[in-house]
Parts: sequence; structure tokens; C-alpha cells
Amino acid sequence: MKTDKATQGFTLMELVIALAIVTILSGGVLVAVGGRSGERRNLHNASVQLQADIRYAQRRAIVEGQRYGIEFNFEQNYYRVVRNNPREVLRTVELPNGITFRLAANHNAATHQLSYLPRGTVSGHRNIEIESESYKQVLRMSMGGGRASLDEILPKNDN
Repeated sequence: MKTDKATQGFTLMELVIALAIVTILSGGVLVAVGGRSGERRNLHNASVQLQADIRYAQRRAIVEGQRYGIEFNFEQNYYRVVRNNPREVLRTVELPNGITFRLAANHNAATHQLSYLPRGTVSGHRNIEIESESYKQVLRMSMGGGRASLDEILPKNDN
């Protein structure tokens, strides 16, 4: 009895080739999705670290009764935690590759400083945008108490 190819099913070779194609395509999708979540995670980590350093400077100012602050260098993509008088750099933090920051609301300054007074209030307060290629997050400084809070991470194309 002779059967035609349409009723025989797939050969082992056809199944192996189809499985290989599906594996390659799904691997590409996982890499693309994983890259985006890694980018978002790097942005989140950099934002939380900056927020923690701002809170640290505020606490030190209150506890020690001296001015402490954060000096931002937006062009070279780093910031420093400093004691203001006498001036001492406590820590320098470079942002990870692909993460940048700048003053929000179209301020194009190359540098900026937040300075906490001994009572914990801040001078030089401005909101800071922290960005990756696809996402952004805003660190907002409250006028009165100098509190630093983070907005949620949003895709850059949303406003």
C-alpha cells in the first residue's frame, strides 16, 4: 500500500530544524526583554543610590551641625558627597554606563550643588532627571524639609 507524503507526517529532520528555529527565535526575544529589564534595574539602582546619598548628607548635617551636600557634575556623569566647611569629599559616585542625569525643567547647568544646613533644610534644591536609553526617573527635592523622593520609572516617550 502506497501513501502520499501529506498523510505520513513530519520527518525527524524537519522536526529538528523547526525546533532549532523556534529555539533561536525565543532566545532572541529573551535577550531583548532581559536587556530592557537590566536597563531599568540599572536606572533604579542608580536613582536609589543617589537618593540614599542625599539622605546621608542631610542626616550628617543635622547630627554634626555642619553643612553637607552633594556636588553634581552632569557633564562627566558623577556626583560627590561633601562636607562643606572645611571642604572634604566623602565619596565620589560615577553613574553606571548608559545612565545619565541632569537638572529637570530645562536647566542646562554643567554642575550643581545641593547643600544641607545644620537644621536639615536644603539650599540649591532642584529636581534631577536620571535617564537610561529608554527610561527616565525624576528625583524630586521638597522645598521645605529637603526631602528627596523618587517618581516611578517611566518610558522616555511618556511625559
